[in-house]
Amino acid sequence: MSTTTHCFLVEYLDPATLALVCQVNEAWIIERRDAGLLDNGSAGTSPLSASQLLKRVQRMRNIERDFDANPELAALVADLLERIEQLETHSALYRTATLETTVEDMEDMIVSVSSQ
Repeated sequence: MSTTTHCFLVEYLDPATLALVCQVNEAWIIERRDAGLLDNGSAGTSPLSASQLLKRVQRMRNIERDFDANPELAALVADLLERIEQLETHSALYRTATLETTVEDMEDMIVSVSSQ
């Protein structure tokens, strides 16, 4: 686990507070933190924000509970779900940008046709 993630947890959300908010015990948080499972799993990425960390902990808790998954599997599934969300966001932004570009191009064509 990166030092950055440790600093983030200590600086912004100590394990007791995170455990209370996410309705798990403090040992659950500490075990996963020490195993490196609470960061986003992607090397070279920025540390998780507080809201991303809360979402990740809650997601991992639910996966472990609902599917009787071990912590490593829950973290892997959380990584995959986070990546899917990123791809969906990028895809939506790309579709919007493509649509806006197409509309602008059409407006230019209309202007050029009407000026002839």
